[in-house]
Amino acid sequence: MVTSIYENAMSMVQKFHDIIGLTSNHETNKLYNKGLRVEELMELLHGFKTDNRVEQFDGLADADFVNFMHFILVKDRAYFDKWHDINTNLAVIMDIPATKRVKALEIVCRSNLSKFDTTEREASRTHGAYMFIGVETYTTYNANEDLYVTRSIEDQYCINGKFYPEGKLVKSSDNYFEPDFTELL
Repeated sequence: MVTSIYENAMSMVQKFHDIIGLTSNHETNKLYNKGLRVEELMELLHGFKTDNRVEQFDGLADADFVNFMHFILVKDRAYFDKWHDINTNLAVIMDIPATKRVKALEIVCRSNLSKFDTTEREASRTHGAYMFIGVETYTTYNANEDLYVTRSIEDQYCINGKFYPEGKLVKSSDNYFEPDFTELL
């Protein structure tokens, strides 16, 4: 079974899902099927085109992350397997072995879990940091996980032109760290 080697990563993806509180609905499915899949696959293909191993690991791990999130949401095994096969074929083309692929996914999961704030004060700083670049946000508190989740309040562009769609999860200004793939290079 595909998920057996991904057990640790799958539990981290499940935790991320529980924290942000996604539900299976049309808008969520549209977000994961079109927006995020395309974004992550473009990053992956750019890494392949430029022979940038960091971008390859990051793009592939992000694509796997999105696939696992979608599976958690809709429990469609056939759809999951189709995308897993696509990602696996891309990994083979880029000569990324399964062990490194799994490790890259775990690295991305840890980074994604660092997007949340642990105190109201941190959440306030995150809100301020995004206001500084012209992005209005709102914060919700997840009492089960004791974490603060901050999102874009509407479709908007920040001062440097980056697009933040409504509901996009933004990164904690205090806790977020980029994935580090050094050990895989």
